[in-house]
Amino acid sequence: MVESVNESHWTDLDKLFALAEKYEVYVMPTLLSFDHFKDGNTGKDNWRTMVSTKESSDDYAQKYCAEFAKRYAEYDWIFGIDLMNEPDWVYENAECGQISWVNLTYFFGKCSEAIHENSDMLVTVGLGIAKYTSDKYNGNMISDQRLIEAAGSDKAALDFCSTHFYMWAKPWFGFPFTVTPEEYGLGTDKHCLIGETSNDDEKESGMSCTEKYKSLYENGWNGLMVWMEYHTDGSSGCDEL
Repeated sequence: MVESVNESHWTDLDKLFALAEKYEVYVMPTLLSFDHFKDGNTGKDNWRTMVSTKESSDDYAQKYCAEFAKRYAEYDWIFGIDLMNEPDWVYENAECGQISWVNLTYFFGKCSEAIHENSDMLVTVGLGIAKYTSDKYNGNMISDQRLIEAAGSDKAALDFCSTHFYMWAKPWFGFPFTVTPEEYGLGTDKHCLIGETSNDDEKESGMSCTEKYKSLYENGWNGLMVWMEYHTDGSSGCDEL
């Protein structure tokens, strides 16, 4: 259960968002990640338990997500809220607890509902692969129908689709940069973006970051966010982007 939120947490976020406003950079806060649930994290059992029970999921949604939304409801530089980074691994991997989609879907639905009830912020879930966000593969585990039925509220639905992509996934789920979201299997009912990808895979992918942005735009996607890892030559790649 959420006992309290440290005031320093809010203060740090206030500073971050003030910098974003100053330099006119949109931020997509990601509230949780599969890392929270992973072996080696001393708090893993608490996080696993939290998303595994309705009572504690409700508690987090109201005491954290709702408060986050209230505090930053009028802030213009939040692009959208990502409820969890790559929950695929929380479901699939033993080292992350293998929490069922029934539990995760309820959790996401209640968090989305809490944010929508207290702000106009857009909400998504950044899935690591297309496998769980497409009927082309294992089914869309975060579809409107699943979230609304789980949470019992129309406000539980997500606002846009954010899937991640790295070259290792291409043999199983294809290459998103040269096709439309529909051709990639994401459907046509929501805006779609690639919420995370490499900034240094030109040799493997055959496309520079510039070419990826252009091709996605021309194919009807709504954005691309890159993971700012250092290039193989030691440079950051920030200047190019």
